Amino acid sequence: SMVLTHNDLLATIFFNKFILTIFTYLQNIVDYFSVSFFFVLGSMHGNHGIGNVGMFYLFEFVSIAIGVFTGLRNKQKWITLLFLWVIGEILVASLTREAPHGTRAFFLIPPLIILSGYGLYVLAEFIKKLDSKFRRVISLSIILLIIFNLLFYFSSYYFRFPLLYGTSWRSEDESLVKYIKEHENNYSRIVFDQDASFVYTSLLYYLPYPPQQFVENVRRGPNDSEGFSRVHAFGKYSIEKIDWESQMHKTLIVSTLQNVSGRANIIKTFYYPKRPVVIANGQKILQFPTEDVAYVLVEIK
Repeated sequence: SMVLTHNDLLATIFFNKFILTIFTYLQNIVDYFSVSFFFVLGSMHGNHGIGNVGMFYLFEFVSIAIGVFTGLRNKQKWITLLFLWVIGEILVASLTREAPHGTRAFFLIPPLIILSGYGLYVLAEFIKKLDSKFRRVISLSIILLIIFNLLFYFSSYYFRFPLLYGTSWRSEDESLVKYIKEHENNYSRIVFDQDASFVYTSLLYYLPYPPQQFVENVRRGPNDSEGFSRVHAFGKYSIEKIDWESQMHKTLIVSTLQNVSGRANIIKTFYYPKRPVVIANGQKILQFPTEDVAYVLVEIK
């Protein structure tokens, strides 16, 4: 029989599925108390965050803190309900991966908004009692802070976000599908390279492709561990690993720049929006524009 050493015994006790699952769950709970997530940077995932603004405005960190402190000090009965609401939502959301998550914690919005509104009300009542000179200075400072937060968010959302998160929102899919729609009659097959990570629903939406026809003709792979099945083909369109040595006739291939590098039959390249890149070179800060390639089209006659 195998004899466990001291280290083997500790590893068996602490690094097993049960203990690590509990530890991960507790870690997720702690992650939902992130100040950076809620008030500074938010989610870095482009599908539910813009990367430089929290889930709430920065000034709401102060208003929520005032709301919580005042509610506890005045022993408000409703604050118990809000605390239970917040705790319950965190306990449930922490059961999922990628904590803290921007959309799986939607139910945190109502209690935190109530606490923020209550905090602003308390702050306004406090300012009213101040001397008129101080009241003007503090009121103006708060108004400027709120205006700055709002302008920073909307400028980030409408100008910065589309440039930096074009890949997350597939910003070139519409242009790609428009080109395919105009030229698809020239080809017997249109193949999307699996490495290009093209989302087939973009094709369905922008063509548009008849839903009933898709349901009848789609070919899918087996379900993965999460219950999703990869779409392989429908109509003349297919998504596959490209075998460049195989015999293909009248085919349009949508691929990546890396996969088609050196091939002479590239007919079109799609680029994500031009974005500024800033680097440090010694003691100097340099800025230059760059464009990332979204898709490359290869024609095989």
